[in-house]
Amino acid sequence: MGMFLHAAWLKKQPEMLDALLFWLDEVLSTYDDVYLVTMSQVLAWMQSPVDSSGAVKFPAWKQKCTALDTESTCVSSQNCQLSSPQLGGIKQRLQTCNTCPSYYPWVGDVAGQGVQV
Repeated sequence: MGMFLHAAWLKKQPEMLDALLFWLDEVLSTYDDVYLVTMSQVLAWMQSPVDSSGAVKFPAWKQKCTALDTESTCVSSQNCQLSSPQLGGIKQRLQTCNTCPSYYPWVGDVAGQGVQV
């Protein structure tokens, strides 16, 4: 499940932050296979998937988030408008620190080379 939140929304509506924190506490105390990961970490898992028993030791998921002013931050990001054979010509946006791939990355084509599975 993807969760896409903007900090300004949570700051302007503190009750939403309270609700989010309550929900996170509830989910994390109820299930033992929930991971909060970045999109980069999702892509790393797609490139080298592991089952749920190996997820806790998955190297990309053990990395901690960094502050925006660190060396690991993107100096210049690319805003790519891409399609893929799996999307049937529909264009999607992809923001990346790397050069834009030829096609939108998809299951079985995580590098965006246009490979159909």
